[in-house]
Amino acid sequence: GRVLDIPAAARWPLVNLIISPFRGPKSAKIYKELWEERGSPLKFYGEDAECMLQERLGDDYVVKLAMRYQSPSMDEGLDLFKKSGLDMDEMMKDAVFAIHPGGPKILEQVSMLLELKEDQIKESKEVLRTRGNMSSATLPHIWKEILESGDYKSGQKVVSLAFGPGLSLFGSVFEICN
Repeated sequence: GRVLDIPAAARWPLVNLIISPFRGPKSAKIYKELWEERGSPLKFYGEDAECMLQERLGDDYVVKLAMRYQSPSMDEGLDLFKKSGLDMDEMMKDAVFAIHPGGPKILEQVSMLLELKEDQIKESKEVLRTRGNMSSATLPHIWKEILESGDYKSGQKVVSLAFGPGLSLFGSVFEICN
């Protein structure tokens, strides 16, 4: 995905004539001040958090750093989630997905990568449509929609995915209990 999701004809002059000439030198100066021996603080603090959380949770959980515009990418993070040892084929058929909808692009990308059906993400879309991106409070609202809908049976899996600002991906699997 692009930062500016507009047609190329409109994007090129905006990026090359307005944004880059002014923002580039300012950003370069700030990055030079922030950069450390280990590189980008955003990345190495993320890697540190990934290691500490994985160590704390143990081998029963998969913790993976993923970033929208860097490596490891969100696709790599989601791919690892798919390979986590769960019977993904079975779960994917019946699971409902609570996806933190930072925006429609996240819902589209996750749906495409995981090959989800429209009804598997309807509550995520509804929360985005009616309440927008509520940051960290979004997933509980989606869970509430799922539970109050009455559309799901006891034992059905709820796969929750949350994405942080350009850096993190959280994934978990819950089971509906009635």
